Amino acid sequence: MNQLIKLQIFLILLSASLSVSGSAIDSLEKVLQSSSADSTRIQLLGDLCFAYRGTDTEKAKHFGTEALRLSLKTNNLKGIAQSYNDLGILFFDEGNYTKASEYYNESLKIRQKLGDEKGIAAIYNKLGILHQTKGEFKEALDYQFKALKIYEAISFDYGTSYCLNNIAIIYYNLSKYDESLKFHKQSLSIKEKINDLSGISGSLSNIGNIYFSQKNYTEAIIHFKKAEKIQRERKELYYLASTLNNLGSCYKSLENYKEALKYITESYAIRLKLNDKVGQTSCLLNTAQIQMHLSQFDPALEMLHKGLLIAQELGAKDELENYYQNLSEAYKATGDHKKSLAFFKLRNAYRDSIYSEENNRQIAEMQTKYDTEKKEQQIALLTREKKINDIVNERKHNTLLLSSAGLGIALVLVCIILLMYRQKETANKRLIQLDKEKNEFLGIAAHDLKNPLQTIIGFCQMQADYFDKLSKEKILKYSQNIEVSARRMIELINNLLDINAIEQGKIRSHPEFFDMYEQVTKTLSNFEYAAHQKNIQLVLSRKDSLAVTTDRYMVSQVFENLLSNAIKYSPAGKKIFIDLFADPKTAGFSIRDEGPGMNDEDKKKMFGKFTRLSARPTGGESSNGLGLSIVKKLTDLIGGNISCESKPGAGCCFIVQFPINSAV
Repeated sequence: MNQLIKLQIFLILLSASLSVSGSAIDSLEKVLQSSSADSTRIQLLGDLCFAYRGTDTEKAKHFGTEALRLSLKTNNLKGIAQSYNDLGILFFDEGNYTKASEYYNESLKIRQKLGDEKGIAAIYNKLGILHQTKGEFKEALDYQFKALKIYEAISFDYGTSYCLNNIAIIYYNLSKYDESLKFHKQSLSIKEKINDLSGISGSLSNIGNIYFSQKNYTEAIIHFKKAEKIQRERKELYYLASTLNNLGSCYKSLENYKEALKYITESYAIRLKLNDKVGQTSCLLNTAQIQMHLSQFDPALEMLHKGLLIAQELGAKDELENYYQNLSEAYKATGDHKKSLAFFKLRNAYRDSIYSEENNRQIAEMQTKYDTEKKEQQIALLTREKKINDIVNERKHNTLLLSSAGLGIALVLVCIILLMYRQKETANKRLIQLDKEKNEFLGIAAHDLKNPLQTIIGFCQMQADYFDKLSKEKILKYSQNIEVSARRMIELINNLLDINAIEQGKIRSHPEFFDMYEQVTKTLSNFEYAAHQKNIQLVLSRKDSLAVTTDRYMVSQVFENLLSNAIKYSPAGKKIFIDLFADPKTAGFSIRDEGPGMNDEDKKKMFGKFTRLSARPTGGESSNGLGLSIVKKLTDLIGGNISCESKPGAGCCFIVQFPINSAV
């Protein structure tokens, strides 16, 4: 390769390794245009594939594919192996594990042919991570141990240390803390030998977390403090803040509250400086819990409300649940049982999450229910068919008898046959409907759950691969993307569980006396942030109380779903108008938006399950076609009525009216 080109590539990659900037990419592309040697172009194409990873997947794939094409054309085995490796990484980032595995294995074949031990181990490592991500821990360990054996044989300490680290993480995921600890310590020993300070600090923190999980707080503190020392020297503020908060948690568990507050306060100060809001909520909650232990309830309540505002701004459901729980406990301790009960109810509203065993169980039950019902229908269908066949055979056998007995009996039998045929036809239609619903459910699970999962895995892998090179802003952006994807999954699963519970009759109306105006204003405050994000104004016409007796939960759910839809489908800068109304026998509300509206076809099918209408969310929000179906079913359960007034381009006005015992 031309020495000048070699120098150009080295300087470009040196700057790119610190930050893959647009200028570095431009420079690589210019060098590519001026290079004619195949080996040089293969390297440049591979470097551009890496440079575009995480910013423009399609371009990354383009350059990776070009590198592979040229390598195959020139029979450049090293280039072929590296290109398969690079493309495998891109497919892994997308969550396409089948394709990623294919490319990794193609790269492995070439590297085995070349006798490239280090390259073989690297592929084993990647295959291990792939299986670990899929939750296939046995296969993951098998590949990691294969990689470890090679790295140890060729004395590649860096690879050995991170292989041991990966094995330790797998054992931690399996809750095998002793095994995890053993491998983390081996990894740490090698990192200390090669003076990998960033790796040392990571291993120390991991070991501290294991000891904390085992409630061995003394050992956890020792390792967290060692990590703290390195992070202070290297000025790794983001990791330092996390370690300080961990130390505070350890001292809190040991009831050494003075020492705990010292570390948590410093962690909070750093997180304020970094604008790390997620970290701030953790510190504020830790501080408030300590103050509650010390019976300092006024400052504890101040901290809890401060943290709650941030958690609400972030839309962090796990944090909200923790804050509501602690606020309920704090108010209970002060004797304010009304507020304690209010926060306890809010806490219960946030208890369910995508990770709960109950949600997973109910989703499994939905599929089991379908399979069972389908089998029952098939059995019933076969039974009816047998009866029909028996009757037909009997009719043939007794044709002469029927002729002599008269036309009347024959007609009766014909009617029976027709009736059974219709029953068979009805059963067939039911089976077709069940099959359609099953396909729709699987489609939702495969698409609406798979895509956000792929996004989460991709961004997590990016942070894992480049944690020591990513800026705070990048980490925050990736974390926000992960949060948005997780929230989409939770919304879908909650909708599926709600509609399943309604159809199984598990949700029943429980009327109670409450102020609908107060309930609506609370709901509006919860949606202020979402509306603010799109510069949408929420306008409530009624300004006084409206006491009613009906099912508070169902009315709230209907209102929230319709308001969420109105925000979702309204363009930025518009208004949403809310009105409450009542007479002696009925009450209700209307929600009118200035969105795209609905055509006649949309209005006919808008309350159907899994229905996708022609309008699309205006801010990139997700839609799974269940919201309006749930609204209709809940409205029916309280004996109400829902209607929609809409024309294309003129927005939608949903009107909900339900019977009540009293309205003021």
